[in-house]
Amino acid sequence: MIAALQVLAGVLIGYLVLCISESASHRHLLHAQPKFRRFWKRMSGLGDYIHNSWYSHHVVHHYRTFRQDYVTQFKSADEEETLKADLIRRGKKQISLNSYGLRVGNFKQWIKYLYPHLPHYVLMCYLGGLWFSLGALVPLLFYQWLAHFAHPYLHMNYQLALKNASPLMRPFLRSTYFRFLAQHHFMHHKYVECNFNLMLGGDVIWQCQRFPSAEDYAEMLALGMFVAPADSPDPELNLQTANHL
Repeated sequence: MIAALQVLAGVLIGYLVLCISESASHRHLLHAQPKFRRFWKRMSGLGDYIHNSWYSHHVVHHYRTFRQDYVTQFKSADEEETLKADLIRRGKKQISLNSYGLRVGNFKQWIKYLYPHLPHYVLMCYLGGLWFSLGALVPLLFYQWLAHFAHPYLHMNYQLALKNASPLMRPFLRSTYFRFLAQHHFMHHKYVECNFNLMLGGDVIWQCQRFPSAEDYAEMLALGMFVAPADSPDPELNLQTANHL
């Protein structure tokens, strides 16, 4: 019984700590301000890793892909080839192999993706013990799963996402968590300085959560995204969304 409670505590506390850490690291590392980038560029090793992570996410994922709209990564094959050639020229071929920031990448990239969060996780495991550590592993794996496997579906027309998803993925795509995460992530791409979490919760604590307006909902609806909130600020939009789905 005590072991089960320790595992449960590891899951809950691990989720809380990781979602807070994710929001902060996403904001201050993946969208780092110029003064921080200049600081990290003066350092080798870890500095190069952080700068490359910023370039992959902020520059490539946010501004050099999905330029047409939120659900269209490239307007044409030529646009992708141009970007790929430029990344190779810059020595950043790995970004193209990671689907231009849409996925985490290979096993080595998975390990690197956890770098900002390892100090918190190691400290939790040290203080919590074995059973707590096993529980804390669950949100850590969920975080990786969201970033690598679920993230691409956030950038798809909902019907296309369901069509392309595996039978194991479809229940998640139909979940309330995914429904909220889809609109949450859309707001991050539209306004950037908000909604940094894939593991929901940390943005609320850091007070950088932004909810969609009626105009934002209409834009998501036009893109075929799965939003359908029962409490949309616009009753007419609720009806349109229900009819669309």
